Amino acid sequence: MEKYSWTYCLNDDQYKKLYRIICKVPGLSQYLEENNGRDFKTLVSSFKMHKEYVGAATPGIRVNLELLMSRYDMFRKEHDNTVRTKNPFPFDFNLYQILTWIPKPKWAECMSIEEIDYLDHFIPLVVGLPEFLHKNTNQDNLYDLVVSFQLSLNATGKNDSEKNFVLETIKERFYRLMEDHEDAIHYVNHSQQIDDHKILDQFNTEATNLFYTNDINSIDNDFVNKYVKFYHPYIASEIFLRFLRANKVSMALNFAHKAFFHTFSSPIIYWHNKEAIYGSVNILNNILEALGYRGILKLKENNPKLATALLETIYLLLSRIIYWSDKETHKDEKYDESTHRIGIQHKIRAYRLRANLLETYGNYFTNYNQLDLGKMCVADLFSAHFLANRNKIVGVNSVFKRDAERLFHIKELYKTTSPEKASEDGFQMNDRLAMSIHENYKDGKYSLTEKEISELTGFLRVYFKEEYRIATQNNLPISYLEKDNFSPSYKPQRDVIKQYLQQNGIIRLYHFTEKDKIQSIIKYGGLLSYKRCLDEGIVMPVREGMALSRDIDARLDLEDYVRLSFCSRLPKIKERQKEGAELVMLHIDIDVALFDETLYTDIEATHIGMHQGKGFDDLKKVNLQSTQKKESSPSDSDYWQRQAEVLVKGFVPLHYITNIKNPEKLP
Repeated sequence: MEKYSWTYCLNDDQYKKLYRIICKVPGLSQYLEENNGRDFKTLVSSFKMHKEYVGAATPGIRVNLELLMSRYDMFRKEHDNTVRTKNPFPFDFNLYQILTWIPKPKWAECMSIEEIDYLDHFIPLVVGLPEFLHKNTNQDNLYDLVVSFQLSLNATGKNDSEKNFVLETIKERFYRLMEDHEDAIHYVNHSQQIDDHKILDQFNTEATNLFYTNDINSIDNDFVNKYVKFYHPYIASEIFLRFLRANKVSMALNFAHKAFFHTFSSPIIYWHNKEAIYGSVNILNNILEALGYRGILKLKENNPKLATALLETIYLLLSRIIYWSDKETHKDEKYDESTHRIGIQHKIRAYRLRANLLETYGNYFTNYNQLDLGKMCVADLFSAHFLANRNKIVGVNSVFKRDAERLFHIKELYKTTSPEKASEDGFQMNDRLAMSIHENYKDGKYSLTEKEISELTGFLRVYFKEEYRIATQNNLPISYLEKDNFSPSYKPQRDVIKQYLQQNGIIRLYHFTEKDKIQSIIKYGGLLSYKRCLDEGIVMPVREGMALSRDIDARLDLEDYVRLSFCSRLPKIKERQKEGAELVMLHIDIDVALFDETLYTDIEATHIGMHQGKGFDDLKKVNLQSTQKKESSPSDSDYWQRQAEVLVKGFVPLHYITNIKNPEKLP
């Protein structure tokens, strides 16, 4: 018993009770011997994560591990209460001096003696508050505790203006302390939020009716002129992206320029507003992707400060999303992931984007070596996988997990560490880097003057104009529009392929979807692959068997493809209709089959024995005649051939969906 640090709070009988459970879990006893530490719950959680990762977790193992943690927690609390009663100070005296509490309340662990002493002057002024706090010493957010106490006073009619003033003073003081603390990036101060809900609700309504649904060339000028006057990063990001995709770069940058005044300021007045933080990330990330490595290198050569401010601010804001309200509960706040940002889906996305940022540009703005950067990327990708898997968004094998394993080997981390240790080390390094950048942010390192913001916007205008000129002169895709097929790269035999399809009666492709998804498709600008939905933070449907289907996609490396059909009446349509889905059929221009990265499959894409490829010879393996049959049954020899598919990489832009305003209703 003595060899374990975590047994400090156990008597012999308690230890035996826990040890009997430990022996029921294969490998746990050895794991505890190899990984000794004072925090037993952390050790058990790490062991559980490892079991989940290797696919060895069973219901019995999970139940026993949860039982272990709850029993240990109960024993530790009994120990803490015993220690507290042995305090040399009389309880009545000790209760009103938090500095003498043993142990410290969790919310005071990060405070100095002077900071706790300051609060000691206010807490005893409210009758009942010390007793309430003493019963909840395991909570790490004093703000939440005081809110709960206020609610109890209000419910019993015992609150008054004098008490409320003291309570509000305590709450505000706590957050001021937290804003200066090394953990500040984890806290959200609701008292510092700007009330922007009215303008956001107004924008979402008007954009749905006047902006998302219309061709960009016919957008009402009154709408544009109205919102270009706003500096709100979320509104700017929504309009910026659509103008950029339409290659109206100058108009797009007008909106980005407005948002820069908040994004590159310190403090950011929207630091505690989730939609604004989300919007700032979107603008900066879209600019980063549009520039690419070559563009960032040119910006760095042109103005190192602007390049550093751009990269480190993106990292900071992605970390802000990842850690959003880690240190508070606020159970009364409801997250509607379709309108109000920073829910589970958006944290998953932020992990992915932060990993991509570190993998590509980490050496530009950190002092970490390539080995450590690899660990940091692996940590974020595994975190994204575990979060998505826990919420049934992905299966046990996801694109995040595969990318983490890929990096683990590419960066040769396997030579010095295990995936679990690499992830643990990387998590801590990411946390330290985020705190370090946050300190720089508070010191104003990323605050850009009006002149510097104009220089950044001017650089972007010149760079994108030159990229457009090069593309036009050389008949190449426009670099900043190539990723999502807004300026696609075509197959060498595009004309031959198109003629072949038309000669075989293929005048369009098909994609069926739920009727209620049409507005979302319009809002996001087209059809996105499963991976791109994850990357964009779009809420994914959770249905029985969905995780298994996604595991198959992962195994075949098809997660980043939009699946289209040659056939307008697939068997899956009837299956989904029997489940109660109201489906519509979208008609897709056959030009998407000519994109360079588009694949052709000779049967249904996830079926055993499927052949895929992107060349003309691969297309000729498709039985196009069978795909045009109106009906078929499983007994037909060409049943699976009829379900051959066209897989478009990443994204099918809206203008390729020819009937988006009037989708075909399926009987």
